[in-house]
Amino acid sequence: MRPRAVAWVTAVGAGVAVFASIAAGFSASEGQLPDTLQLSLALLASVLSGGMAWSQTRQRGWGGARGAGGDRGFLAAEVEAVPRQLPADLTDFAVGDSDPEWVVAKVAEMREAYPAVPAVVAVSGPPGVGKTTLIVHSAHRLQRDHPDGQLFVNLAGGSGAGTTRPTTSEVLGHFLRSLGVDGSQIPADPHERAALFRARIGSRRMLIVLDNAEGEAQVRPLLPGNSPCCVLISSRNRLAGLENAVFVNMGVMSPESSMDMLARIGGRQRLAADPAAARELARLCGHLPLALRIVGAKLATRPQLRPAQLVSELRECQDLLGELEAGDLGVEASFALSYAGLDEQPQRLFRLLAITGTGTFPAWVCPLLLDLPGHEGRRMLRPLVDAQLVQLLEAADDTVRPRYRMHDLVRVYARKLLAENDTAEARAAAHQRYAAGYLRLARAGAEALEPGNMRVVGGDSGLSVDYFPAAEVPGTPQLALRWFEEERRGLASIAEQALEAGLRPLVWELASALRPYCDYTSAWEDWKHTQHLAIRAAEAAGETLLAAVSRCNLAHVHRDAWSWDEADAELDRCEEVFARYGERHWQAFALLERGLVRRGRARWEEAVATLREAAALFDAFGDLRSKAVAVHYEADIFRDRGEGVQAKQRYDQCLPVFAMLEDARWIAITELDLGIGERNLGNPGKAIAHFEAALRVFETFKDRRLRAYAVHGLGDCHLELGQHRRALEELELSQEAFAVIGDRLAEGYVWHSLATAHQRAGRGVEREECLVRAEEIFRETDEAKGLAMVAYLRAVTQSAAGDMAGAEQRFATVVADFAAVGDVEWRARALLAQGHALAATGRPEEARELWEQAQAVFRSNGSERHTEVAQLLRKPEVQP
Repeated sequence: MRPRAVAWVTAVGAGVAVFASIAAGFSASEGQLPDTLQLSLALLASVLSGGMAWSQTRQRGWGGARGAGGDRGFLAAEVEAVPRQLPADLTDFAVGDSDPEWVVAKVAEMREAYPAVPAVVAVSGPPGVGKTTLIVHSAHRLQRDHPDGQLFVNLAGGSGAGTTRPTTSEVLGHFLRSLGVDGSQIPADPHERAALFRARIGSRRMLIVLDNAEGEAQVRPLLPGNSPCCVLISSRNRLAGLENAVFVNMGVMSPESSMDMLARIGGRQRLAADPAAARELARLCGHLPLALRIVGAKLATRPQLRPAQLVSELRECQDLLGELEAGDLGVEASFALSYAGLDEQPQRLFRLLAITGTGTFPAWVCPLLLDLPGHEGRRMLRPLVDAQLVQLLEAADDTVRPRYRMHDLVRVYARKLLAENDTAEARAAAHQRYAAGYLRLARAGAEALEPGNMRVVGGDSGLSVDYFPAAEVPGTPQLALRWFEEERRGLASIAEQALEAGLRPLVWELASALRPYCDYTSAWEDWKHTQHLAIRAAEAAGETLLAAVSRCNLAHVHRDAWSWDEADAELDRCEEVFARYGERHWQAFALLERGLVRRGRARWEEAVATLREAAALFDAFGDLRSKAVAVHYEADIFRDRGEGVQAKQRYDQCLPVFAMLEDARWIAITELDLGIGERNLGNPGKAIAHFEAALRVFETFKDRRLRAYAVHGLGDCHLELGQHRRALEELELSQEAFAVIGDRLAEGYVWHSLATAHQRAGRGVEREECLVRAEEIFRETDEAKGLAMVAYLRAVTQSAAGDMAGAEQRFATVVADFAAVGDVEWRARALLAQGHALAATGRPEEARELWEQAQAVFRSNGSERHTEVAQLLRKPEVQP
């Protein structure tokens, strides 16, 4: 149609529309004018309106604009208003593990299920994870299915702090103009604008992208009514109150995806040449897509820069966030936008959370940091979670208390704001409240793990109990273990920060409170680290005695790890201090450790004398628990020497004390040692009952090391009972556990048990492999008894192969070896085996003499093996 004709049709149409409206208006009123006059006026108004439309069309041209920024003409609005507002797509698209294909598929699914309802997808996530990238990329994938146009708006109004968000009314005005509505026709009232927006959308298939939405109230007026539209929304807040929406919550990228993104932006060849540097760059970026994009851009624009050089730059820079900028992209600016949207108290909490160091934190720290009542302080955490500056972690089960986490780079930003906005005095006071709170709970946990233990260094933090709901205090061993496991890294970090801040008493008290947990779980590295911190703090404060206490605790760590020389060195230093200060109680603890080191060196008589001296000192101080522990260790020595009767007498002295103190762990340790004693005496049935009772407690307490000892004992007993498959499973399980824990000596004894199992099953190759492993460990640890046991099994193998003369000579050597280490039970077993070899070589009289010696030992120890020897002595060929 010719332009002039189009204009006439338009003018006539406009006139008809006005005529109809005027006529309808008159007819709806009571009408005081004659009907003919009303009709004449309406006709005149229609003609004038049409003439004006024709005139405006001629002035503006055929679909052209009146001028730069002017309102579009009427004709152009109706014919040409198909907006195409999507930003450009990215060729190096990467937003972690979020999949735009999932978004596309979900829209198709919603469209099929509800064709007349808009498909709404709301993407949320922390700053910098690529929410905008995801929805824009998904929108480009969806635009073909929405041919009637695409609308886009950044609801944040800009990318930096201090920018002004557009009002909902302003956004609606923008959308209406984009849809061809003349500016003069847009109502001023926001509700009327929203209604007109829905009317203009009508049944169109349009795509609407709302980026950086603040909340549901901002979004709802921008949603179309019933229509086949699609709406993609990004927000730093979870828009959980949005109706009929599908939600996507984004996180940081996986390490693999991070390296792939760096490679695509920064150059695959350069990063493939140095994968270690690529991994470290991804880690320094916290696997945050925005940071990765910036680092990748730095590599791409500086081709002479090697990845390892950039790693060094980022590690050594004083302002990491300042380095994570490229052009108008900046990690700090992204964080600042979320921070600026917070009220004053949540902003203050955000800054103070930098004190929590790395890792996760519980909600109860918020009142401590803010110095507010409990409920009020915890309530300040919610805005941070809503803004996704802090993430709520998914709990393993309903019994686990909620925990929260800050991304590493977010924490760097919080630390920077803390230094800029809070005084040194305010920071120190907050840190002291925070550390004192942890100390209070750690001491409660230590008391739950070791009731009545007087080895914990005490003190009064002066912290009000109002900060702690009863549910937060770990008052049982199970709760204490779980609490320490959750807080272990945080406690070490608190001790480090306290040392740096000069809060020295907090350091040694925290180290002391951590000791029982580290003992339970064999967390030797944590134990050593915190004790070294305590020594530094005590020495810096001139507290020589407290430094000696920590050295005594260090000796305990070395002793548990079978490091006798290191343990002795620490004990030499602390015993001198205890003697100088007349600190008799701690001198008793040092004697306890010294006795156990001497036991480990097989210096039995010295060990027994030292432990008895320690027990006497504990008794003088009324320390019943520590005295019982000393007596228990004395019983272990008698058990190790094969003197079962004396060992059992001492175990019987300890059990009532542990029962009175309700110390379930030490009751279980006594059950374990009774089981080991019965196993050594050849009574597997009795031993199994003890091992199973101990195992139940150790599993409850998650005591990996003692659990492995119990499982090892069960494996040995089931082997003696002929249950080879079950025995192998238990022995292999305990070997793996000791290897993970790092208990080399215990692992060596399990390898010996495995070698015995393979020997009895006729698997010579496997037996030899296990024996070699055991021998290596025993030589490494200078374990004479273990080496004698290896030699014993080699002699058994030689005997089974028919070399009785060679076996007899080896057994004779083994008998001497066991005598040298003072193990009468194993010496008797070697005598029994040597007697078999002598009898097989035609020397029955000599065999009888050895068997009689063995029988005397077995009978005095209560070993069932004495019946086996009695049968041998009744054989005619050995009769005198």
